[in-house]
Amino acid sequence: MTRIKTPITNIIVKIPIVIISILVFIRDYNSLIDYFELTGNSNSIVDYLKIVFTTSTLRTSFLMLIPLIGVFLKTKMGWVLMLSFYYFLISLFIYFFIDAELERDGSIVIAFLFVILPMIFIGVMNNKDNTKVVYHIKSNELIKMNLASFIIMLIQIAMISFFNLTQ
Repeated sequence: MTRIKTPITNIIVKIPIVIISILVFIRDYNSLIDYFELTGNSNSIVDYLKIVFTTSTLRTSFLMLIPLIGVFLKTKMGWVLMLSFYYFLISLFIYFFIDAELERDGSIVIAFLFVILPMIFIGVMNNKDNTKVVYHIKSNELIKMNLASFIIMLIQIAMISFFNLTQ
């Protein structure tokens, strides 16, 4: 039985997801500690559930679990979850830059690069090495899989909107 070597492009696509997830988990853990110090609650399971449902402290960590689970799955579902993260980044950056006032001192170029970078990762994920060798996705399934990733991204945006309304 021969083992197929994972392409380096697959690892390059997974690294940003893992790094961003770790940073989000550390930030949320620090805000959780600050919340406990501020309120003086004990570390019981009831207090954790109150925090999850009444504050926005752990919501970003919950949303980062979606692509992080995809990193560890070498299935079509893992590919879809990781790709939805990059679609989500594009929509997040576009929303942020539409809301921000961009000046002529180069911030437009930086905004453009922030949108282009996830597009490059989407292109790398859709290349033949990743789709056929690692995830066993046929070329006629790519459009459906990309559409599924886009739908998951829309669900994530809906979840963020719902979380913001219940805050």
